[in-house]
Amino acid sequence: MENHDLVNQIQKQIIAGHNRQDILDFIEESYPSVDAVLALNKSIVKFSDLNMLDTASKKGFAHAAIQSLYQKMVEVGDFSGALSAIKEYSKLNGLYEAKKMPNRKDDPILAQGIDLTDIIDNK
Repeated sequence: MENHDLVNQIQKQIIAGHNRQDILDFIEESYPSVDAVLALNKSIVKFSDLNMLDTASKKGFAHAAIQSLYQKMVEVGDFSGALSAIKEYSKLNGLYEAKKMPNRKDDPILAQGIDLTDIIDNK
């Protein structure tokens, strides 16, 4: 089976969460001349091939996926989802780092047990 369209259709069925029998029924109905079990197995193997990609290819895929999700979220008005996509894109590109909370022992003010709200309130 070298039908790229069939592999893509089967993988979409898998990603959508369809069970094995539903996928086999889909293959038999849509592609009656194809061995459904063989087609399903070959499509599953294609997923493992993705894991063989080099880091740059995986990062490129992530960029493309995030961009696609962002576009779809903006189209449907899901702006909080679009913002999440931007954050993920930023993390992937190292545009900002997570802030490290100071350790009490490392911070002289926290080590003394001083409550900063008292200082602010007493001006």
